[in-house]
Formats: sequence, C-alpha cells, structure tokens
Amino acid sequence: MNQASVASRSSHAAEQHEVIASDRLANSSQGLIGATTISVGVAAADFISAVLLSFLSQFVYHQVSIGWIANREAYLAFSIMFAVILVTLLAAGREYRLERLQVARSSVTSGARYYLIAFAIFISILFLSKATDFYSRGGLVTQFAVGLSVFHLARASFSQNNPGRGREGTMRDY
Repeated sequence: MNQASVASRSSHAAEQHEVIASDRLANSSQGLIGATTISVGVAAADFISAVLLSFLSQFVYHQVSIGWIANREAYLAFSIMFAVILVTLLAAGREYRLERLQVARSSVTSGARYYLIAFAIFISILFLSKATDFYSRGGLVTQFAVGLSVFHLARASFSQNNPGRGREGTMRDY
C-alpha cells in the first residue's frame, strides 16, 4: 500500500469519528435529561425539603406553643443530620433509580418505609446524644407528621406526573 491510500483511510476514519461524536452531541442536546441527572436532582430535592420541613415544623410548633424557639442552631444541625440519614438510606436502598421513581406505589410505599427507618435512627441519635433534654416531644411529633405527609405527597406527585414513564432511562421534555 502506498502512503496516500493510508492517509486517505485515516482521514476518512477521523471524519467518521467526528460525525459520530457530533451526532451524540446533537442527540444529547435535544431536551434529553439523563436518568442520573434526575436521580441526583430528586436526591437533592429530598435533602433540601427534609432540612426545611424539619426545621420549619420545629419553628412553627415552638412559635405556636411557647412563642419562641430556643437553640435554633441545634435544631438546624439536627435537621441537617436527619436529612443526611434519610437521603443516605434512600440512596443505599436504590430508591433514586429512575425505574423506582416512576412507579407510584413502589416509590411511595418504600419511600415511606425509609422515612420511618430514618426517623427511628434520628430519635435514637437524639436519645444517645442526650439532645432530648431540649428537643421537645411535640416538636418531634409535628416534624414526623408534616415531614412524612409532604414526602409522601411529593413522591406520589413526581411519579404520577412523570412524562417520561416507560422510556429507556431518559425523560424528554421534562
């Protein structure tokens, strides 16, 4: 073979590689959101909502019952700790897979189960760290009821309104 035909073949192969790469780029920019992106987004939403709901339910309970909240920083730290426990359990249970998130019954029931386990671990940590001296029982009941209700509704809403149900690991127009 001469050098001209080898150079021609290598340039043709390079052009084909560029075409394939540009096709992949075009397909990825047509409104597709990958399954990993959705899973990470749901995990981040779970974390943020768990922190906000935990802290705000404690805050509202104390404002209504005694008119002020003591140890705001501690309540915020424990709210973050609860959110970390919840998201860690959900991730360990593979609840952020797109297939699990799309099925309403599976997502809601197993999500609620993990919420209960996370709350039991949270209460155990409160007792072991002797934080129950200032952490009120009514606040815990409020935090549990509000958190579980909102978590339940959010999971059901996501799985019911998911426009990508039945597609191959991606969601279009989401």
